Amino acid sequence: MDKRTTTQQIIDTWDPMGLLAHAPKDEYAGEIAEIEKSLPACADADALGERIYRIFALAFGIENFQKSRAECKSIAKKILSAGNGDPLCSFVEATESVLSRQEGF
Repeated sequence: MDKRTTTQQIIDTWDPMGLLAHAPKDEYAGEIAEIEKSLPACADADALGERIYRIFALAFGIENFQKSRAECKSIAKKILSAGNGDPLCSFVEATESVLSRQEGF
């Protein structure tokens, strides 16, 4: 599964504006494209969460977008943990995690 499909599934499941019951399946396509552009190598959840918050607040209006920054950070964590970060970075992070559990590191 490619990263766009994964991001789309996460955002559609979240349905931050509660529109998908009555809107086209690609309702959040523009916002998902912006999120994808915001996935630099090794993006952290804080930065991506803030970006997600701003994308939806700008798209739908700050008065209409009622999700918190904390909730957007949670969504960012899901996107990043789904393998949407840089593959090399993911390998390096996994390797460092294994090494850190070994004695002497």
